[in-house]
Amino acid sequence: MSNKKLVIGIVLGVLLVATLVGLAVSEYFKLEVQAGYDKGCSEGYSEGHSEGLSEGYDQGFLVGNSTGYQTGNSSGYESGYDHAYDIAYNEGHLQGFTDGNTLGYEEGYDSGYSQGLDDGAGHGYTIRDPTYQEALQFINDDRTDANRYDDETYTCANFAADFKNNAFKEGFQSGYVIIEFPVWGHAIVCFNTIDRGLIFIEPQADEIVSLRVGYVYWDRTIYEAPDYDDTVVRYIIVW
Repeated sequence: MSNKKLVIGIVLGVLLVATLVGLAVSEYFKLEVQAGYDKGCSEGYSEGHSEGLSEGYDQGFLVGNSTGYQTGNSSGYESGYDHAYDIAYNEGHLQGFTDGNTLGYEEGYDSGYSQGLDDGAGHGYTIRDPTYQEALQFINDDRTDANRYDDETYTCANFAADFKNNAFKEGFQSGYVIIEFPVWGHAIVCFNTIDRGLIFIEPQADEIVSLRVGYVYWDRTIYEAPDYDDTVVRYIIVW
């Protein structure tokens, strides 16, 4: 009887040990699986993220660069064209008007003078430089400033030309002044008065103005700063 109990005890002990060993092995296996999963997840995410970031950046850059270039190029071209056209038109119009006015005056004067000599009854003009007071009186009486400015048909060049022609009719010599700004141009007039020297006039406003190379043209105490650089680069007087 005692031997039977001993055998049963041994068997139970073996089963218990086997069970404990199995549990330990199972737990160890679970730990190893978890560790492997964690490591694989970390390394896989890192490598996948790195490769995905590189490929995604390259693809995104190509598409974004192409789209951005096309859009920017189109918008930039249109904006640049419009701005350049406006500047070139105004400069060309001013220069063309000045050249045409000067050439027409010279040719017209020569033609009229010759015709007057041939006819023997030409009506000549005697023009002279005014006094300062005469210049002020003419500026006050002249109505050129009442004309309306128009970007297409009546600009600063027209104001200056009409003022000069009106002064000529009154017997006064005046100068047509071409002002050059960094990216723009302007036209005014002047008198070389016999008692106070040269004075410059803005014919659109009948104002005596200061004109100095290297300084802005529009008086900041009267006018707001324009949307262009009005620093005087140089000026030319056509008498």
